[in-house]
Amino acid sequence: MAIVTLTDSAVRKLTSNGKVQADFFDKVCSGLCLRVTREGKMTWSYMFTSPIDRKRARLKLGTYPSIVVAEARARAAVARHNVQNGSDPREGNALQDIRSTKITIANKSELIEKYYECRMAMIDEQDI
Repeated sequence: MAIVTLTDSAVRKLTSNGKVQADFFDKVCSGLCLRVTREGKMTWSYMFTSPIDRKRARLKLGTYPSIVVAEARARAAVARHNVQNGSDPREGNALQDIRSTKITIANKSELIEKYYECRMAMIDEQDI
């Protein structure tokens, strides 16, 4: 398990270093994880503690490169919001809402705002 700042260029360079799989956690968006397999498959996940049974859980968000870093962070933010509101993001309509989340960034200020939202959520999580 490594904690790194995930960017598209950094993600393209990641390998499992010969292991069956390796997990890379994002420094920017708490709980966001990229699992890289020996074969080179990359899968985004959101790691959280279920508010229902208090067990650690993994929610698959999609694969790279079809889901880029910014979109994975947006999906993780939606999942985090569900957890903070007491629902398990793997259940019901929440899962469909998360997987259908698409990030659209019209300009740099919107990108900065999305980044800020993710960072603030991470800070709030650490205060708990």
